[in-house]
Amino acid sequence: GYKKSEVKIFEKEFKLINVFGGSWSLLAAINGGLASMVAICAGADSMEPWAGFTTGCVAGLVYCCWARCTLYFHIDDPVNAVAVHLGGGTWGVIAAILFLKDDRKAAIPDGGILYAWNRRAFLHFGIQWCGMASIFVGVALWCIVSFGTLRALGLLRVSADAEDDGLDFNNGEPAYPIDPALLAAVGRDDYDDMDEDEDEKGGNTEDDEVADFDDPAFI
Repeated sequence: GYKKSEVKIFEKEFKLINVFGGSWSLLAAINGGLASMVAICAGADSMEPWAGFTTGCVAGLVYCCWARCTLYFHIDDPVNAVAVHLGGGTWGVIAAILFLKDDRKAAIPDGGILYAWNRRAFLHFGIQWCGMASIFVGVALWCIVSFGTLRALGLLRVSADAEDDGLDFNNGEPAYPIDPALLAAVGRDDYDDMDEDEDEKGGNTEDDEVADFDDPAFI
């Protein structure tokens, strides 16, 4: 089934139909656009405008599928970089040979599969897949070397406390926009809890420095 949701654009509300359920997400919409731009890179010099538009539209759907797959397999990817770059890039490499315009490439003068539908077009379709496989293997090898070295040195993961707090907050800059008033309120509640714990332990005195949550520097 599906349900309707509302989104406001330039102060005007529009009703959207969500085929897969869920709700409107600005971040997901931006990532879908990024996936479209990633996908068109492979065939930007060899496609007609309509083919580029089709490639971008399909890339948005591909992004949604990859994003759902990462969630299903519990892959830690909070910004959906895998769905944007791997998903969009994979589709782009395939689309480049599907929508290749004739007379754009000397090696394939008759065009890609949707133009020529001949042996040469399908041969280059297979070459595209071999190219993707080589990219996968190359990236996998470098990842094993890089991350394996970091793991051996004990630098692969941050501490458990840093994971719970969030790396953005540990580095002093939130990654997502948060209302400063809400952030201050959350910080004040956390501090009050800590203050109560210290009082119970007898470790808090009047001379202890108290954080000023209304200070803009804290926010």
